[in-house]
Amino acid sequence: MKKLLSLGVDGGGFDVFEMANKTIVESGSSGGILDEDEDPMKNWNKKFETLEDWWRYFTTNHSNHWICFSLSFIDVSVKEFVLQKVTDYDSSHFEADYHKNEWLYRINDNK
Repeated sequence: MKKLLSLGVDGGGFDVFEMANKTIVESGSSGGILDEDEDPMKNWNKKFETLEDWWRYFTTNHSNHWICFSLSFIDVSVKEFVLQKVTDYDSSHFEADYHKNEWLYRINDNK
């Protein structure tokens, strides 16, 4: 198992792994910021056939706001893939230039 990405947002986050058989697994948790009734803790593991399948799920599930996630780790093996996706992102949606620049900085860090 190889960690490809770590992403977070207020109240949660997740890691994306490539398994030995090349499938992709997203493992994360969220909740617990408020009280248990209003913000229960959730844990998940979701499996995808390819990184492209996972990316499609991630960007569809979070719409244009996926860029607001904080990228805290990126493996060199996926930098070019993610760089292309971030570069192509239309940041005019809700003043997302700041977030886009943060992703670009992290992707290009130590390149």
